[in-house]
Amino acid sequence: MSETLEILIALGIMGVVFYMGFKRKLTVGIIMILASLAAAFFVGFGIPIQHLIEGTFYFEHLMGIIITGMVFIRRQGLLLH
Repeated sequence: MSETLEILIALGIMGVVFYMGFKRKLTVGIIMILASLAAAFFVGFGIPIQHLIEGTFYFEHLMGIIITGMVFIRRQGLLLH
């Protein structure tokens, strides 16, 4: 199989995972992890644990900001009711 065809099939698999994830109302972070795992497994890289962990820690500060904002918005909403 040619490399171009592998890439197109991997993109198609990622598209299907994104569609199914949004249909099941999963969070974007989980959908991205599942899509990358599905594409990597299909292409033959197996499960790239090192890349998943490094990528997660690279955006750790951004995730902290988003989680903190969500907590304060939720608390503020609960206090108003």
